[in-house]
Amino acid sequence: METGSGVLFYTVATSTLSSLITECIRKLRAIGLFTRCIVCDQGATNVAAISILGATANSPHFSVDGCLVHVVYDVPHLLKSIRNNFLKYDIQIEGSVASWKHIDHFYQQDKLSPIRLAPRLTDRHVEVNNVQKMRVSLAAQVLSHSVAAGLKTRVVTNELHADALSTAAFVEQVDTMFDVLNSRRRRADKPARCAISSSGDSLNTLVTLREWVVKWEFLGARSQSQIKCHQGLMASL
Repeated sequence: METGSGVLFYTVATSTLSSLITECIRKLRAIGLFTRCIVCDQGATNVAAISILGATANSPHFSVDGCLVHVVYDVPHLLKSIRNNFLKYDIQIEGSVASWKHIDHFYQQDKLSPIRLAPRLTDRHVEVNNVQKMRVSLAAQVLSHSVAAGLKTRVVTNELHADALSTAAFVEQVDTMFDVLNSRRRRADKPARCAISSSGDSLNTLVTLREWVVKWEFLGARSQSQIKCHQGLMASL
């Protein structure tokens, strides 16, 4: 039992949870339903239970009676966690550095402009408190195509330093990644939002995105392994 903010939270022992997962998968198979993947957040108990079952960061899957079950960490939760770590650390990718300060500078300029480039952005998107850190929608709206385009535009008009282009490229890629991982419709307004299939480009996009994510380095972090959402994102991709 754990406590927090006056609320009681009951956790299941890691070994018990891994046994329950296996039992549920077997019972589903007994009635003709085959489990292809399981989805969870990166709570310590969840991660440990999955590890007991045999899943690793490089091979995020395990087998139950010969059937392969893939592990996917909750994508909206990952996006929120990426934004929260981006608030704390610049992210370097092959010499290019993406920084939250560029988003902050862009927003401060944009909110004073008579013509907004990112009209959905508000103070709560940029000046994030502990409550807003829990909001997935705020993370998705700031790590978006419109913000990336706005950053590029302000660089072209010399209102932002050219260094902000690295942040724009990072935000654009994260937006694409979230679209692919969150895709669910056969047809959508953007190719990345179309459901993943063997005949489309989504699978190749996922491979490319994972190769890109592997290169992330969180500058100033005591160790890269402490950024759990980074490990979870690579596993999910």
